[in-house]
Amino acid sequence: MSSVHRLLVCLVVNIISTAYGDCPDGFLVHKESCYKEFGIRATWAEASMICKVYGGYLANIDTDQEQLYVASYLARLGKDAFTPGKFWLGGSDIQTEGIWVWTHGNDQFVFTNWQMGEPSNSQGKENCVEFEFSTNFKWNDNDCQNRLNFLCEIP
Repeated sequence: MSSVHRLLVCLVVNIISTAYGDCPDGFLVHKESCYKEFGIRATWAEASMICKVYGGYLANIDTDQEQLYVASYLARLGKDAFTPGKFWLGGSDIQTEGIWVWTHGNDQFVFTNWQMGEPSNSQGKENCVEFEFSTNFKWNDNDCQNRLNFLCEIP
């Protein structure tokens, strides 16, 4: 059984309930949301399921302040803690190529932080948003089947 599947089983057994303004153990609060990086790699869909079990979703970055907060949170954890240092966010253009939306609320992006030349949809396979240490947390579109670290957000 993979580490992702073991984590899912544990999460289902130990459902976490959160009150407004409180974060579950291991989550950090910023404004009205809680954030957590789990230290495992998963496909975009697997990561989305893990976040959903916690009552959340892959992080949606709506403002420059939120971008700075999550980037500093991950930077404090240290680049060496993550291989390859890339993290799934909750954005995709899976439904319509070139129309980027957040999975939570299905809203089109208002704030963006794309790397230069991105999104590129390289080889017609890149439909999910990630950001990474090596680009100072600029966004990139990536193949949703790649296994990356991820960041969950609970409202």
